[in-house]
Amino acid sequence: MNQHLIGRIKELSPPQAVMNFGKDSQQVLKSHNELLQLHAKTLACHCECMGMMSENMLSATSNLKPLFGTDQFISVMKKWRVLDEEGVSIL
Repeated sequence: MNQHLIGRIKELSPPQAVMNFGKDSQQVLKSHNELLQLHAKTLACHCECMGMMSENMLSATSNLKPLFGTDQFISVMKKWRVLDEEGVSIL
C-alpha cells in the first residue's frame, strides 16, 4: 500500500489512548467519510478507464487504431480527482 496513503489514514484516525466518545466518534465518521469518498472516486475512475481500455482492445482486435490514448486517460483521472492538476497522484 502507498506509504502516503497509510500516513493519511493514520493522520485521520482518532487517537487510541483516550476515547472521548462524542468527539472521537465525530472524527471517526469524518475519517470514514473521507475514505469512502476517495474509494468511490477511485472506483468510478477505474470503471471509466476500463471502459476506455475495452474500446481500445476492440479496436486492436479489428486492426484499427486505438480510440483512446494517454491524454484521454489522464483527463479521466483528473476529472475524478485521482490526479491533481499537475498530473500527480493524490494517493
